[in-house]
Amino acid sequence: TIFWPVLVLGLILSLGGCVAPSQMYLGKSVSAEHVISLAPGVNQSGTWSTFDVELAFRSLLQGDLLELAVKGGLSQHYETMYARVNLFFLELYLLDGQNKVLETVFLPTSMLMRTDDTFQTQRTLQVPAGTRGISFGYRGVASEFEDSTTFDFRPMMKN
Repeated sequence: TIFWPVLVLGLILSLGGCVAPSQMYLGKSVSAEHVISLAPGVNQSGTWSTFDVELAFRSLLQGDLLELAVKGGLSQHYETMYARVNLFFLELYLLDGQNKVLETVFLPTSMLMRTDDTFQTQRTLQVPAGTRGISFGYRGVASEFEDSTTFDFRPMMKN
């Protein structure tokens, strides 16, 4: 008889702390060095990289739609030291003119299973009004036999 009240209380408490994925990092400032500025109506391409990850992108912002194509993979360090990718999540941050996060979008990277694999994703996204830039973040785990390493990056400044 005490089971149901405890279960309901547990669910209420656990749901109270949940944040919709699109609202993650809302209002946080992104370091300018990691921002890709978007010029409305202009096809853009370039690269974005850190010690862990190398991305090539193409983008076109037209009104409230962003066409985005991303191809990427792990850096040479991971290809040399590890064989498998156990986990990898890529996040896209939609930014306003002051480099503050308006929305977070998770991008699929399902083809990334080995450290020398690459992934590609292409999306057309409806973006919030005032979107003027993008940036990326990620979290992953790479392994070789019994050895594994966790790596992650978020370009947010300490607010």
